[in-house]
Amino acid sequence: MSTTFESVVRILVNHLGVVSETVTMQSELKDLGADSLDVIEAMMYFEEEFGLHISDSEMRALSTVSDIVKFIDKAFSISLLQLSLSPREELPRRS
Repeated sequence: MSTTFESVVRILVNHLGVVSETVTMQSELKDLGADSLDVIEAMMYFEEEFGLHISDSEMRALSTVSDIVKFIDKAFSISLLQLSLSPREELPRRS
């Protein structure tokens, strides 16, 4: 099973054509050669890969690989918390 970081790197390598060894948590998307269109497209790939929605305001705040990884991990944590807090259907009682 790959980590969020590994999945983000894979998407950036495939989309931007960068060498995976050059991508670190501190890497800025612009330093990896991403222009504004590349960033939008990458965010669409992240949405598809991880099954989440990234709003325009959230997208503007994601400038480093670390920002992206933390955003995705937080989105998954919130989803899991919501699942655990959702009401559960009671099983029928035996008579």
